[in-house]
Amino acid sequence: MWWWILSQGGASKAQFVKKLHEKARLYMEKKGEKYAKNANKGRKEVLFKKGDLVWVHLRKESIQSSNLRSNSLQEEEDDAYMGDHT
Repeated sequence: MWWWILSQGGASKAQFVKKLHEKARLYMEKKGEKYAKNANKGRKEVLFKKGDLVWVHLRKESIQSSNLRSNSLQEEEDDAYMGDHT
């Protein structure tokens, strides 16, 4: 029956598309929650307190290289990466 709605005119077509997008968004949210529930099944919750020692593994893509020189002939300073450790 959607072809009947689309042939009625611009206003009803716009309403149809808005409703369709809303239904799709709700469906995707519902499925995402279901997938997360399945993925987290059996996982225990870990809460860290202030002062706890933790191991942080920084991967290459997580270190911002914008401050580091890519060319040794550049005149900028060599700065080591200093992230926000708060």
